[in-house]
Amino acid sequence: MADDLCLLPAVTIAERVRAGDVSPVDVTRAHLDRIDRRDDDLGAYVTVTRERALAAAEAHTKTVAEGGDPGPLAGVPVGIKDLVDVAGVPTSQGTSLLADEVAESDDPAVARLRDAGAIVLGKTNTPPFARSAVTESDLAGYASTPFGAGYNAGGSSGGSAAAVAAGLATIGYGTDGGGSIRIPASLCGVVGFKPTFGRIPWTARPDAFAHARGNHAGPLTRTVPDAALALDVVAGPDHADPFSLPADGSRPGGHYLDATHTDPDGLSIAYSADLGVFPVADRVEGIVADAAADLADATAATLAHVEVDFGMTLAELVEPKYHRWGPVHTAVLAEHVEREHGIDLTDHPEVVGEEFAQSVADGHETDAVSYKLVNLPHTRIYDALQSVFDEYDLLVTPTLSVAGVENGTIGPTEIDGEAVDPATDWFLTFPFNFGGPPALSVPAGTTDGGLPVGLQIAGQRFDDELVLAAGAALERARPWAHLYETV
Repeated sequence: MADDLCLLPAVTIAERVRAGDVSPVDVTRAHLDRIDRRDDDLGAYVTVTRERALAAAEAHTKTVAEGGDPGPLAGVPVGIKDLVDVAGVPTSQGTSLLADEVAESDDPAVARLRDAGAIVLGKTNTPPFARSAVTESDLAGYASTPFGAGYNAGGSSGGSAAAVAAGLATIGYGTDGGGSIRIPASLCGVVGFKPTFGRIPWTARPDAFAHARGNHAGPLTRTVPDAALALDVVAGPDHADPFSLPADGSRPGGHYLDATHTDPDGLSIAYSADLGVFPVADRVEGIVADAAADLADATAATLAHVEVDFGMTLAELVEPKYHRWGPVHTAVLAEHVEREHGIDLTDHPEVVGEEFAQSVADGHETDAVSYKLVNLPHTRIYDALQSVFDEYDLLVTPTLSVAGVENGTIGPTEIDGEAVDPATDWFLTFPFNFGGPPALSVPAGTTDGGLPVGLQIAGQRFDDELVLAAGAALERARPWAHLYETV
């Protein structure tokens, strides 16, 4: 019975809590007990706030008993990525070097989750400063997908994805600067949503403009309606974020959960197996193509195979973000850490990794003109995707080129015999961070060995409701809830 509570959707938990059919304390204890049993193998959490969670659950139980309503997420357990502030809990950003840095206040999204009745279970694993597409930290080791022993959960929101997939949280909260929600969603067989840029406020300090290159925040869940419900709660403006949008980008009160109950009939959907440049494993492409066809059937859509033309090779596509902008951003981050905490990160390669230290050095060597010129190829990427959205309602692709990434690696070194850069060449996610369109990863199926494969559904800027509606239509057509019963 207790384990059953750990696999219920957030929508169902909240309904049952508000109706008095289940106690928030029982839901919370079930999840905490499951964390105790499972997390040593998964590495999903770096901090579990057991007493705080139970106190919040008891308060909500009292509210319901007195005839009150804790909110739309009443009693729903959530895990917060260890990059996001939770008051009174360390924000260690994936490294023991900052393990004593206790947050003074909640991030706005965390405050909104709490106000909506959610129960924060703790902070989830992320690589140091979220600078990797796989998750490993010296705080919790590898974050592993529950679908395959020895396989990584992905990064950088890997702990949140692993927790949700294994029933250690109902909602995971993550961030995404190039795929950090969608990559682990694919590898862990869950739903990961990167909403339109600015949809969820990002109140970064000391630099309020650091995320302007396309850093997003968003939910990881087991169902599309749960992702929509979470977005309903956390979306909306915050004056501390100069880029934050109204709830739906044009008018107040976007109702994303409602959108998942509609059938978006008559869509035009573009399908690209590789975005024109990415090598994609045959077994992945076959699974995704089948899911794309089912999505078209579920939405009475026309499905067209399109060639996305960035006018660049894969190496040229990767270079500006990951070999110019990325190192500069890493060097600036290291400077902030030294100023605020008195820690020189380059003195600790055993903690942050040799690649991180090298990236800091590369950032210092990148001249200002070269750095600013990254806007030119990034504009070409944006324009190429926009040309697709000018003609089609949605663009669907594989989320990743591969179905599994082994622990102890940063990614595959070859895909179907073709050599690739393991740091960058296997996730078809980062082009959608330029310009900030909504992009959703949903389970497309599994390989013969049981490893999950993700389908990425992207839409025009501000079309979050349409993207969520399409994902929900696919979920109704080919449900994936059974996946979590076996892990």
